[in-house]
Amino acid sequence: MRKIQLSPRYIVLAGALLLSSCLLAAGSVAGKCAQSSSQSSVPAQLAIEAYEREDFGQSVKYFNEAVSQSPDSLILQLHLASAQAHWFMHDPHDPEARTRIDGAETTLKEILRKSPESRLALWDLAAIYAMEGRAQDSQKTLANLLHNDPNDSHALTASGTIAAMQIRFEIQAEKGKRNIRLENAARIGDEGIRESLRSEFEPQIQTAVNLLNRAIQNNTQSSQPLVMLNLLYRMEAELAKTDQESQALLRKADALVNQVMAMNQQQEQHRTTAQKKLSPLEPPPPLPGPPPPPPPPPKPPGL
Repeated sequence: MRKIQLSPRYIVLAGALLLSSCLLAAGSVAGKCAQSSSQSSVPAQLAIEAYEREDFGQSVKYFNEAVSQSPDSLILQLHLASAQAHWFMHDPHDPEARTRIDGAETTLKEILRKSPESRLALWDLAAIYAMEGRAQDSQKTLANLLHNDPNDSHALTASGTIAAMQIRFEIQAEKGKRNIRLENAARIGDEGIRESLRSEFEPQIQTAVNLLNRAIQNNTQSSQPLVMLNLLYRMEAELAKTDQESQALLRKADALVNQVMAMNQQQEQHRTTAQKKLSPLEPPPPLPGPPPPPPPPPKPPGL
């Protein structure tokens, strides 16, 4: 299977689509990492200050010092991994970017060696793999999260999103190989090609649909599963057996788009801008999950 090439810059710019951080706790970490305020080291505080002014290089430096002083603190290690990942995301084209993201991966794996069920470490590792285009590794890590909590709506959404994007990438590649141009048609005209692609991709599409429907059942306030279902229905419409089936799928997709727009308008009215301050005594917020694709181009006039 090809790796999905999700641009790190694309992930960084998807701030409005980040999965909610308040529900992604550190799992089993909290009970093992409690520290009193008197134990909050000077390097840790300097690291937090550097992080908040987006000087991630300095933040990594100071968090490394803090971890050296308190090697048993998984919370400080989580902060270090977060700073390393944000340093990478801040400038993914820097010659040292590879070293930074590798550092974050190493830190998270060390945390998981000590605390295998740490929800935040598993989530951040899955997010890093998605940034790197390592779809299979990301899915395996999300599967561990779902093994621990089958109703984790964030993991379900991320897994469904990655699966949908992988399917989309592969279908587009196959259409390119066969020189398929849909133009204004919603359905592939060549029956042989359509049947071949449906046989290959329909099971994958249904698996992704099931993941996203489970995500919706467990979190009715998130619009991202609806966005991805819309994308999957449009892919199904291209492969549908009949024009009637194709049009029905497109109507379902359009209805989801309208639902998402209404949800986004409602959430915008109640959006709060205040962000909780970072603390070396509490886990950092999770890394952003994989975003949905950009919206499709507008329909041609008259359609």
